[in-house]
Amino acid sequence: MGEQLGMPQRKYFGIALKYGLSGAALTLVGFTIAYFIFDNAVQSFRQLSFIMVIVFMFFAVKEYRATQSERLLFWQGAALSALTFLIFGLFTALALGIFLEYIDPESFSYYINYKLESLERYRELMEADEFTRYSEMTKNQTPQGIAIEHLFGLIYVGVFGSLFIAAILRRAPGYQPKNQKSIFI
Repeated sequence: MGEQLGMPQRKYFGIALKYGLSGAALTLVGFTIAYFIFDNAVQSFRQLSFIMVIVFMFFAVKEYRATQSERLLFWQGAALSALTFLIFGLFTALALGIFLEYIDPESFSYYINYKLESLERYRELMEADEFTRYSEMTKNQTPQGIAIEHLFGLIYVGVFGSLFIAAILRRAPGYQPKNQKSIFI
């Protein structure tokens, strides 16, 4: 059935798996390095993840387009990006949850304190009851809650990133590259 739609399913899922897992692995290597360099490795990991997921979604869609004779429909790019960011997100969130729960629970306490300090800086911009509510929510967070929050953050970035990447890289089935000369030659 996948061949009838012009989309070989093995190639499609294989590319998403390849870039989702390799992106997650590279991000975890970056996290390991950040763990030894920075005080707040968890925050660094989350920021790195948001950048890396976009990069690996882009390369996944670009590789798929190359395997399709430079043809890519918008929905193909969006779906491939979505698969890639879901695989990436599940593995990085799982790794973050395991790290905070079992490997270094002290990092969990440090991250919570960091979030409380950040919240304290914005105290004057909030209503008193709002500040109290957010402080209590932060104090009651669990490592699994942070991992789920990380996953939903990646999904948020991934959804908008996948739409943008699919729009940029799409090419209609009748697309023929023009033989244009560079202005620099």
